[in-house]
Amino acid sequence: MAEAEKKCPKCQEKVKLLASVCRHCGYEFTAAELEASRKLQATNSKVGLGCALVAIIVLLVAFLGKPETKTAPSSSQTNEVPSKAGEESSASSESSPYADETKQYAWISVGEEQIKKLLKDPDSATFQDVHFYSGGGVPVTCGEVNAKNGFGGYTGYERFVAAGTLIAATESMVEGGIGPVWDKYCVKAPTDRA
Repeated sequence: MAEAEKKCPKCQEKVKLLASVCRHCGYEFTAAELEASRKLQATNSKVGLGCALVAIIVLLVAFLGKPETKTAPSSSQTNEVPSKAGEESSASSESSPYADETKQYAWISVGEEQIKKLLKDPDSATFQDVHFYSGGGVPVTCGEVNAKNGFGGYTGYERFVAAGTLIAATESMVEGGIGPVWDKYCVKAPTDRA
């Protein structure tokens, strides 16, 4: 990916976005111009991360596909008594590749670790409402995280989505938030227990 650039106001040549001096004519950028460049780079990074998050989740869906759903034979075919209302049959539990509760908790643990890697102070991270979801067709961990910022104060709980070790993002990392991703992939399937 090409590095972001800006035009020098004096000679109109292109220089690196965060350059403080034009390498062509020696023009020194003002503090206001440098701050504007930093803000532009931060915005570009967030937009790029948001696009990358959506692209990776789309690739996951394409690669993994929707979990296959097997239809259980009817009770007349198996000579079994139908299950009571509210009980889940063992056939439907076995039909999802994500039905193993132990694996679901492991998936949550990996997701939390990936989120911690993104934080300024990973040791201060506290999580709430964290669950395993596979109803959106891709196994993800969704929840909320709170951690200390660079000034040592807690930032407040914000939503996050993590797809194993492949991708992890918090609400504040993505321009416009993670609402669409959350709505599409943080969906409970009948076999999601964790």
